[in-house]
Amino acid sequence: APVPPPPSGDQSWGTVFLPPDRQQLVVGRPPVVEEPAVVDVFSGFPPSEAFAERSRYDPGDTFKDFRKWARKLAVWDLAAAGAKLDVGLRRQIFTFLLKICERRLYSLQGREVLSMLLRIDEWVD
Repeated sequence: APVPPPPSGDQSWGTVFLPPDRQQLVVGRPPVVEEPAVVDVFSGFPPSEAFAERSRYDPGDTFKDFRKWARKLAVWDLAAAGAKLDVGLRRQIFTFLLKICERRLYSLQGREVLSMLLRIDEWVD
């Protein structure tokens, strides 16, 4: 059934249709503003014990998980993560990555991750 038109002179009723890339605006109501999603920068981050010298975690798996985590983050999220990590853990991560670079299988990928982190002040402070 068709919707009856608004009473003349009443501007508080009706819908304004905007281009497809914008939301509909109902006249008389404020537009709906979506809150930006909160990004959990540590989602996918390996357990901190995995970076320890004699960890029970497999170094190859830890490196693959860490690399995947680091590459999926935007630079500003990676910087935020670095700022939140304890300086001792950041040192363990760099020591871990240096050892990974000594392995032939992960040498180039290890250097890639090191290069990425060394450019971010929050990781090297």
